[in-house]
Amino acid sequence: MKFWLKLLVLVIIGVLVVAIALANKEIVQVSANPFGTTDKALSLSVPLFLVMFALFIVGMVFGGILTWFGQGKHRRAARQAKAEAANLRTQAAKPDVAGTAVTTTLSAA
Repeated sequence: MKFWLKLLVLVIIGVLVVAIALANKEIVQVSANPFGTTDKALSLSVPLFLVMFALFIVGMVFGGILTWFGQGKHRRAARQAKAEAANLRTQAAKPDVAGTAVTTTLSAA
């Protein structure tokens, strides 16, 4: 069931991408010079849908990078909690010399 749902969503997205590409196939001039748009050395003529898709991809990558950096504190806390849990497991596995129960304290992170 999950496979067919994924396939359906991908087909719908594919149809939408093709429809956008067909509706925006006009050639546009993309210029890197904001002061002289007639300069052919710093300009490129491409279909509009390529510009749209390229900007979409750049936005996705940029957003992913910002999200990755923004969640760094959560990944760091998870690593510390994992290390502390491993430390507590090793302490609990050691037999106590006096025969009393091993006491551990958890620190609030």
